[in-house]
Amino acid sequence: MDNMFRTAVEASAAGLIMVGADGAIKLMNAEAERMFGYDEGQLIGASIETLVPDQLRASHISHRSGFCQAPSKRSMGVGRDLKAVRRDRSEFPVEIGLTPIQTDDGVAVMAFVVDITARREAEQSIKRYTAELERANEGLARFAYVASHDIQEPLRKIVAFADILTAGVASGNMDDVRYASDVMRESALRARQLVTDLL
Repeated sequence: MDNMFRTAVEASAAGLIMVGADGAIKLMNAEAERMFGYDEGQLIGASIETLVPDQLRASHISHRSGFCQAPSKRSMGVGRDLKAVRRDRSEFPVEIGLTPIQTDDGVAVMAFVVDITARREAEQSIKRYTAELERANEGLARFAYVASHDIQEPLRKIVAFADILTAGVASGNMDDVRYASDVMRESALRARQLVTDLL
């Protein structure tokens, strides 16, 4: 194989896998071998379906055959969640680009494979944080409502009965003083409970 081509393949940050029309793996760069958990050269000659989840192998063979009949550069599974299988049979999400290339043995396909596990995890984290923010916003909205409505009622009573208390002290009317004091205390307790319920 041309040394310059091989150097370019090995330098790629993506996993590169060359597959013949018969589905046999002709080439895997070091990144692809690392990604899938295989030793150097271990999969050369093996079927590309080795890297496909069991439940999708039959349909993959059909799709591969269709691609070879009308090869074109394209992304695989656009808008769908694609999975690949490691050597230990664990599955992981991938993005795959396909490019037909002409070789001495005929048309082959170069698959560019990117492990998007970290991206999927980041997306899930963003979804979780978004949900948490929405819950926090709902809590703030409830707090704002209580602060602007429910808490106002006991606070208004405290202000109103403070005036009655002042007048009662000035006139010496202890019944008014006691009554105003009781209402103010109940209102303060009510306001405290409303705040406690929000926390």
